[in-house]
Amino acid sequence: MRAFTAAIDRAINERPELFDLNDVNGGPRILNLDAYMTAVVAAIGEGGLCGHIDPEGEIGVKSGSSFSEQWIIASRAGWGVPTSNWVHRKYVGACSPATF
Repeated sequence: MRAFTAAIDRAINERPELFDLNDVNGGPRILNLDAYMTAVVAAIGEGGLCGHIDPEGEIGVKSGSSFSEQWIIASRAGWGVPTSNWVHRKYVGACSPATF
């Protein structure tokens, strides 16, 4: 979904303080995961879609009640604590009807 990836790009461009743009592992490292997810959902809304952060940490996106898509927008690297998060754009699937 082009609008979804544009929302991630918008969050990176408009909220650079949320990222370490010099530490990349497929995408910039996220310094504040909650603020990043909130910024992406806000950008989704500004793009005319409805976004939702679900309890599993995925982002749900929909334009109506007929279907929704799920996306993972942050990947974790390493197994020890703490782990770091990098910007990620992974499509998980769609549900019909919408799940939220």
